Amino acid sequence: MEPVEAAFFEFLRERGLRQTPERQSILRRVYAMNGPFTADTLLEELRIADRRLSRATVYNTLELLLECRLVAHHQFGRFGSYYEKSHGRRQADHLLCTNCGRIQEFCDPRLHSILQDTGQVLGQRVLHHELHLHGECHLLQSTGHCPHHESSKANPSSSSPALH
Repeated sequence: MEPVEAAFFEFLRERGLRQTPERQSILRRVYAMNGPFTADTLLEELRIADRRLSRATVYNTLELLLECRLVAHHQFGRFGSYYEKSHGRRQADHLLCTNCGRIQEFCDPRLHSILQDTGQVLGQRVLHHELHLHGECHLLQSTGHCPHHESSKANPSSSSPALH
C-alpha cells in the first residue's frame, strides 16, 4: 500500500490539493476491493466505518485516482460504470454475461501478442487496451437457468451484476 499512497499523495501535493483522512480512507478501501466495483458499492463499504462520508467525496476522489492512474474505469453497457485498482496490476480483460451481469476477469497472453503485432503493422506502439466480451453463461444456454442470478430468465433486463 505504501507505493500507492506515496504516488497519490505526491499527485495531490503537485496539484496543491490537500491530503485528507477521507481521501486516504477511500484509497485504502479501493485497494482492498477484489475486482471491479461501483462507486455506490465503494460508498456503502466506506460508510460502515464512517457514516458521514459523502457521495461527492467518493466520486471526486475516484476522479483524482483516475487522473493519477491508480484506478481504471470501465463502462459495462446497461450494467453501468465500474472502477478497479490499477497500480501494479496486470492488464485484465472482462467477460460480461449479458443476462445476469456477472463480470469475470481474465488475462490471455495471446492477446498481448496480437496487440503488439497489430501495433507493429499499423506503425503504433500499443500502450493500453480494454477488451470487454459479452456473452451468456453456459448453464443459461443449456438449461435456461443462470446460477449467478435467480431472475435472469424471468427478468433479463435486471441490472444488478454479480462480480466473480
